[in-house]
Amino acid sequence: MTAQSGSSPELKFRESEDIFHLITENMDDLIMVLDTEGLPVYKSPSYRRVLGDLSDESAVSLDHVHPDDRARIKSIFQKVIASGQGQRTEYRYLFRSGEIRHMESQSSVIRDENGRIRNILIVARDISERKRAEDEFRLLNQELESRIRARTEQIRHQRDVLVELAHLDKSDFRHALTKILGAAATALNVERVSFWRLAGNKSRIECEQLFLNSRGEPDPEAAGIILLKQDFPDYFAAILQQQTLIADDARTHPATRAFTPSYLTPYAIFSMLDVAVWFRGNIVGILCHEQVGDARLWTPEEVDFASSIATMLALALEASSRAQAETERAVILENSEIGISLHKDRRMMWANRKMEELFGFDRNERVGLTAESQFATPESFDEVGKLAYPMLAQGLVFRREYEMLRKDGTKFWCQISGKAIDPDDLSKGSIWTSEDISERIRQEREIRNALEKERQLNELKNRFVSMTSHEFRTPLSTILSSTELLQHYHDRLPAEERGEILNSIQTAVKRMTAMLDEILIIGKADAGRMEFNPQPMELSTFCNRLLEEFRRAAPGNIRFAYSPPLCREVCMDEKLLRHILSNLLSNAIKYSPHGGTVSFGAACNADAVVFKICDQGIGIPEEDLPHLFESFHRAGNVGNISGTGLGLSIVKRSVERHGGDIEIESRLGLNTTFLVTIPLQQT
Repeated sequence: MTAQSGSSPELKFRESEDIFHLITENMDDLIMVLDTEGLPVYKSPSYRRVLGDLSDESAVSLDHVHPDDRARIKSIFQKVIASGQGQRTEYRYLFRSGEIRHMESQSSVIRDENGRIRNILIVARDISERKRAEDEFRLLNQELESRIRARTEQIRHQRDVLVELAHLDKSDFRHALTKILGAAATALNVERVSFWRLAGNKSRIECEQLFLNSRGEPDPEAAGIILLKQDFPDYFAAILQQQTLIADDARTHPATRAFTPSYLTPYAIFSMLDVAVWFRGNIVGILCHEQVGDARLWTPEEVDFASSIATMLALALEASSRAQAETERAVILENSEIGISLHKDRRMMWANRKMEELFGFDRNERVGLTAESQFATPESFDEVGKLAYPMLAQGLVFRREYEMLRKDGTKFWCQISGKAIDPDDLSKGSIWTSEDISERIRQEREIRNALEKERQLNELKNRFVSMTSHEFRTPLSTILSSTELLQHYHDRLPAEERGEILNSIQTAVKRMTAMLDEILIIGKADAGRMEFNPQPMELSTFCNRLLEEFRRAAPGNIRFAYSPPLCREVCMDEKLLRHILSNLLSNAIKYSPHGGTVSFGAACNADAVVFKICDQGIGIPEEDLPHLFESFHRAGNVGNISGTGLGLSIVKRSVERHGGDIEIESRLGLNTTFLVTIPLQQT
């Protein structure tokens, strides 16, 4: 029992030792057992297989550790002894041949039955291949990172170039073209960058500018070079269909190889990157990048950048086209024969040359001011504000005619029209036009006056026809009946009756003659041919004789009150003066059918003679007073009292021909008074 118990542990130990050796001898990992002093107690057969016969079995294990790693390994060994905790570490082995191998090891402690550290177990493996792979990977990674950094820097630089070009003033296309092509050549490090215009019928392209990177300027000899579609059909087809042509080897690319003898070889061009330039929905040109010398593999980022440069060219075309259009519009606006101005908040911001001429101001002086001073009245300016802006807010055009003021105070008629730039936001301003319509207004007034005159003439004609048919009928009837009596009863009539008939014929003829004379006088006056021949005359004698004529012819119920003039000799046209006084005295008698007193007198002063004729007749209705001196006009209360309606018109014209004036006062049914003032002429 005892013998068996003692042999069993020993047997188990040997079995475990055999198993240990079996495992360690067949493992690829290196197994080494060290004592607490660091001396090897055991090395597995793999040790020699991997590292060779490095040293004597009793040699210190650190002898073949790389000198640069020995202190670190020794420190780790001491920490394991002190702490009882194993550690993982890497180090290098140095062979006699000088070869260095990388090792990775894991240490752990072996304790005795009392728990004290007896040995240190080290399991190591050769990681040289792994380290080599890691180093290669690290180098590759560093190279990749370097490339990424370079690519990122290139993209950042290209982005900065595009940002700078975006802020470039592109209104001058040729200047902008040089800047854009130069920026593209620098950013892509390409020797030749050019822009070619495509003909409208797509039959050819013409070089507008070729920028040489090495010179830093365009090549003047390249401008104007023309390539025909019929000579390079594959190239034109590729550009017009694909829009972007990437030729890493332009001499073999199907679309560009036709350029080899005449273009690629002479200029040592190897690679090409061509991008179509679009403008307003059409391809208008080609942006061409040409790599000189070595071949070039165009990256996607470079292709994108080239496309962005083509977009910049399109923006330059748009900006220059807009600038040209704006210049043309500015020239048109500046030379317009209609005043044009821009207003914001009713204040002028800009005006063209015509506005200066129209209102006589310096447009720079008027900037920021309202147009109130240009209106003839403040009410007109206020009316525009009330009426115009509600219409502008609806997108409507406001158009009115106003009397305006020039800077020198002269007035003129102007048609103003306004339209909002944005009806939804009137703060953006409105465009106003101003046109001098004074001549048109004058012509319209002349036309209206002519039409009114024609209307008046028509009325006069109607009145004349009516008057002649009425006034001439009576004397003509008298003449006709009298002649018939004389023709048929001449022998039977007594001599006295025949004399009365002849007198009636003479009276009728005189009446008609007088009417014809009045019509002729009015005709001459209207034609501006009324004769005026003032001569010295005895005024008192003239008035006395005239009054005596009317006394003899007046009816018996008419009395006369006469105040003779105190002045004797005056200078007047006696014929026209007779028209004036005869017509007034005749009317005073005629329109006093119930009789009464007719007053006639003349008062002289230093400057004029004032004639006064007053009756006690039917008077004149108030509504007829404004028209009293119009030809053929007769008051509404004359009834069947005969008259032509020409007498007072002749009076008015005769007075005016003397440079005088006529006034009238009348009370309906009571009396009428005429005051005629005639300036004294030099005798």
